[in-house]
Amino acid sequence: MTPTRAPGQLPVRDRTVNAAVLVDAFCFPRELDRVLTPTGAVVWINLLGEDGPLYLPSTDIAACLGGSWTTVESRAGWGIWAILRRSAACPRHALGFQHPAMPSEPTCHT
Repeated sequence: MTPTRAPGQLPVRDRTVNAAVLVDAFCFPRELDRVLTPTGAVVWINLLGEDGPLYLPSTDIAACLGGSWTTVESRAGWGIWAILRRSAACPRHALGFQHPAMPSEPTCHT
């Protein structure tokens, strides 16, 4: 029997994903929050870096996800990658994280 899910939901149970790898993809923070474990990670990859059509800085991604996240970011060739992990002291649904260098209005898909 397949579990019933709302339109737009991943076919994954709540809090069962250890890592979500998004390569030149849209970020849907509510869905990521639903499926990630409390210690889950998001790997955010932009193959063309700032020139890519779906590029967002990792600070925008962290702000969209809400709560407190630690981020490691680097470059490889043209591309940019980041690994975001929930901070150890961060409650699962804490909201209000804003990176000091982050614009006040992040670009998010909800």
